[in-house]
Amino acid sequence: MKINKKEILKNTPDKNTDKNTTSIKFKKDLIDWLGDRFHSKTCFELGTYKGYTTRTLSFFFKHVFTFDNELNYMKEACENNKDRTNIQYVHGDLYKIGSYDAFRDFRENDELKNNIEVILVDANHNYINVIFDVLNCIKINPKKSIYFIFDDYGLIPSVKSAVDDLIKLDVLTFVRHLGCEKGTKVKENNTKGTLKDFESIVCKSRIMK
Repeated sequence: MKINKKEILKNTPDKNTDKNTTSIKFKKDLIDWLGDRFHSKTCFELGTYKGYTTRTLSFFFKHVFTFDNELNYMKEACENNKDRTNIQYVHGDLYKIGSYDAFRDFRENDELKNNIEVILVDANHNYINVIFDVLNCIKINPKKSIYFIFDDYGLIPSVKSAVDDLIKLDVLTFVRHLGCEKGTKVKENNTKGTLKDFESIVCKSRIMK
């Protein structure tokens, strides 16, 4: 399949225009890395925002499930991606233990859980919540190794610390970096922040015994 990056990224803002989305550089790197390996597979996106990265993912997977607890963002994402038919929006709080279980249906369905190949983590950036996201996703199918992509790895220290600790603990293994390089100035709140490492990191989970 011929990939037209320009068409996929049409009308997609860069991070210096909208601080809450991923950079165009990240999305271009993501497109190159995904290639045509996952067209029959499923992707999770934790943190939908306005659906810009969701849209990119939808060209490379059979199904994209995107999770967010902000209903207004989810409605905007639906509108932005109304021409994309393979995106399923899941509204709920990923961190509300007990009363809400975002992944229960996947754990109980062999076909669903066996098709998950990539999870993009871009929800709550607190250290403990990044850890929770990873462990909760691994729990869906502990006997399957899956790719995790972490946004803001080089921008938000708690994200980098969480990922680095999971690598040290041998829960994840490093695969590669994506996006803008260390030292790049990016929009952070209403000021310019400087990346302390690459914008994003790709890891793969270990198979749990």
